[in-house]
Parts: sequence; structure tokens; C-alpha cells
Amino acid sequence: MARHSGSVDVRPIELEYAINDQLSRLERSDEPTGHQHDDRRRNADSSGFSNHSIDLHYDYSVVNAHDTNTDSARQTGTAAYIVPLNTKDRVQLNLSVGDIKYSSSQSADYISQSANLQYVRVGDSIEFDGRIGYTVFDQKQHADNVGGTTGNAKLTWLVSDATSVYASYARSIQDQSANLTTGIPTFGQTVTDNTNVTTPYTLDETSIGVSTKLGHNTVGLTGYIDDQKYENSTQVNQPVQADQNTKGVTLSIGRSLWPTLEGHIYANYSKVDYSKVDLIPSSNQDTYDTGLRLDWTRWRNLTVFVGTTYTKRTSDVATEEYNEWVGTIGLTYTLIGPRK
Repeated sequence: MARHSGSVDVRPIELEYAINDQLSRLERSDEPTGHQHDDRRRNADSSGFSNHSIDLHYDYSVVNAHDTNTDSARQTGTAAYIVPLNTKDRVQLNLSVGDIKYSSSQSADYISQSANLQYVRVGDSIEFDGRIGYTVFDQKQHADNVGGTTGNAKLTWLVSDATSVYASYARSIQDQSANLTTGIPTFGQTVTDNTNVTTPYTLDETSIGVSTKLGHNTVGLTGYIDDQKYENSTQVNQPVQADQNTKGVTLSIGRSLWPTLEGHIYANYSKVDYSKVDLIPSSNQDTYDTGLRLDWTRWRNLTVFVGTTYTKRTSDVATEEYNEWVGTIGLTYTLIGPRK
């Protein structure tokens, strides 16, 4: 069974992007010091309020899925007030508001609001990034709100100029409706109504990884455990969802092919265990992913990316097994802020 889906993002402010969760995860492990130069630039010695700064970002995206009725328009605004303490330490207050509107009346629109206090230390051999705050999803159509304490902690050891090791933990509240792979149709049929990808959940992520340079290649290996829990509701438009626990490992390779072109490939294996829900028994799935992405940067402030992924899923429930190819194309254009 093949399914096709895609998204187009128009992002007027510089924003990180990823082909999917696996590639996003490994990119974070590939670049454990990705913000180091920026951090040190911001933390230049000065006194009083003159070295404080404010970062403002706005993102507008349109997400379209071919086989699931989860099309949506999304607006997200973020603000950060940054206070350098010295050349190695900073604190900042982060605020974020998102407005998500679904095309389908069966999916509950929501406004997400998040605030957190962050501390960052950039040392010569040890880096730390931690934050704690609160997030709430204010759902419409009489759906229950979902909220709670969120945050993260990441510790990175810079073993050498070429190698780093990191460990991290994060708690967030999110949904899966923006994912390119959305929902599993009944065998031989197409999903045309609301699915669990629009239902908010609390996600606890724990990971450990290593990244090293081998010649012109950056190689990363990451192991992770994700614990996804739903605050199930008895309301009609919020069907009961099964909690899930995922264990996996990702191998990635990145390389600069030309001064303006970078390539990334990855392979991922994960095992998902679903909890028992009402009369539905527990189940498990094994998923194999591999992907390729090319990033082309031009005119200092424009990046175009294209990519493809292949996924094979096996399960003890026959109707949940599938193979699929997914293609994506997008761009990032910087209007305000530092350019590449």
C-alpha cells in the first residue's frame, strides 16, 4: 500500500527545518555545537542593558496530506529576551504562540501558548542547555485543553575538535498533524476523517548520541526512548488514543558536496509498543526508515531543500503494515536577522 503526502512552507524569518523527526533528531546530534559561535557572538563583553537582545520570529506554513483529512494552516510567533551573564553563560525568557486551523470541521482547531526560562553555558569542553516552563493547547469545538510543565536539559561533552558526546531529556506537548506521514488507513481504504494525528499528547524524550568527523563526513549515532501519553477524553471528537513507547537508533552521515550544496543521509530503526485501550489489545510495530536530503544555499539568505524517505513498517496487526515513499521540497528565506 502506498500513500503520498507533502507540505509547502513559506517562512519569511530564518527557521530550522527537517525532513522528519528522525532527521531532525540526528541533525541535533550531528551539530552539538551548532549554536556555539552564535552564543559567543551574543555574549560579547559589555555592561548594563547594552548587551541584552530580543529575537522575534514569525512562521506561516500550509500543510497538505493526500490521504488524511488533516490539512491545516499554521501561524507561529516566538519572542526571546536574551541576557548574557558573561562570555560563556546566558539566560533568556522564551515566549511562543501558535494558531492552528484545520480544513476539516472534524478536527479541533487550537491555540498553543508556551513560556519558559532558559539557561545556556558554552564552555571549552562542556556545554549545557536547559529550560523549564509551561505549555497549554487551548482547543476549540468544546475539546478538552491539554497543558503541563515542559522543558529540556542537554549536556554535551566536546571530546575533541572532531568528536562530541551528548545526553538529553525533554518534555513537550504537541501533535502529529504536521508530519508528512499521517495516519494509517484501514486495509485497502483511504482515511478521509479525523485521526489521532490531530490529538495533543505529552511527549518525554530521552536520547544519547555521539558525533564525529571522518574526513569530509560528519557521522552521528543516536539512541533514543520516546514516551507518548494522551490525556484521553470521552468527547465524541476526541476518540480514546493508545499511549505508545518508542525505542530506536539512528545513524546519519552529512557532507558538504560543494560550497553551496550539502547532503544528508540517514537510516533509522524503531520499535513501538502501544498500550491496551478499552477492548483494543496492545500491539507493537517495527519501523525501518532511510532518507536523503540535499540543501542548496544561494544569495546568502535563501536555502532550498529537497528530500525523499522510504519507510517499511511491520506489525502484529496486519492492517498497520505498509511500505511508502515520501518526497518533500521547501525553502527558507531570511528577511530579518543574520544571513548566511
